[in-house]
Amino acid sequence: MSMTKFNSSSRALLGATALAVAGLSVFAGTPAFASTESSNFSITMSGTNSVQADGLDSWGDDDGGSMAVTANGVIVQDDNAAKLLNATTLDNPADVTITDQQGNALVNDLSTNTAYAFEWNTDTGISYSALDEIGADGTPTSTVINLSEVVNATDKTCVVMASGWSRIALWDKCANVLYDIDLPSGDVTTVNDINPVSTWGDNYPYYDNSEADSYDDLGVVEYQDGVYSIVAAADNSYESAIGFDRYVLNAPFVARDVVFAAASTNDTYKFTLDCNAGRWYGYSESGQVFADQGSTDESLFAADATCTHSASSTPAAKKKLANTGSSDAYALIGAAMVLAGAAAVRRRKVNR
Repeated sequence: MSMTKFNSSSRALLGATALAVAGLSVFAGTPAFASTESSNFSITMSGTNSVQADGLDSWGDDDGGSMAVTANGVIVQDDNAAKLLNATTLDNPADVTITDQQGNALVNDLSTNTAYAFEWNTDTGISYSALDEIGADGTPTSTVINLSEVVNATDKTCVVMASGWSRIALWDKCANVLYDIDLPSGDVTTVNDINPVSTWGDNYPYYDNSEADSYDDLGVVEYQDGVYSIVAAADNSYESAIGFDRYVLNAPFVARDVVFAAASTNDTYKFTLDCNAGRWYGYSESGQVFADQGSTDESLFAADATCTHSASSTPAAKKKLANTGSSDAYALIGAAMVLAGAAAVRRRKVNR
């Protein structure tokens, strides 16, 4: 089976820029991060037009795993199985062919409703190397996006996997680092000096350490002119989610903002959005998410949401150079300066 692979092309940009500065004609593919601006993006969540489907443990077991939206429905990975459910009614579970490992690391590009599964391993801490595209029917496609660099996080209990608009983010809560993954290029930007979770006291995204094989902390990454926020389930005690809150990560302290206050939930760590349909989806083990619905029991739920996006005043290329201190960036500048100087010397010799 043929396989499509995307790789970061920063070195191609280096050569093209240096030659262009030297006054030579070049033709090269422009990498995504150089040709487009980052999109400002934010969400709202409500309990309007709520739907709830109970008893999902009839085909699964427990609330481990992750979830993602496709054009055909919502993929939900439970402890023992993954199913594709009708996005409107949250029923009619159909088998999908993703592996348990893929099902434990599902995310979305919210700009396209494309689902991906991280390629990851836990040989040392946890590392992420690529994104496997998942088709609308829940079948992996031949497209694999290789990350420009392997992301090494502290361990799986520390990571929030966040879906975003033309980006995926990995928030390492233990190391106070955010990894911003551009889509579809796979280019990774490391954002340091993230606010520690202690900033918000006991109310922050909490991972249940007892779920040994699952990656339950899912969220959404927002972006506003260089400032990142994560919307995720907030806990005020062990396995006691109080709703979904916004955490501003790389700006001076901002109190957490309640995006949606649940009536009562337990063991709620995953949710995603369908920006095209204006809906958000979540999963809860027990409790009561919506006031107009009954208590949950291994339940999937959905309600109205809004997604707002616009062009950012911070171009993605500028953001990459500012945040990573990339050696390629300095090499690009140095090479351009050297070739520009060489061109000037040649012109002086001709003029003589």
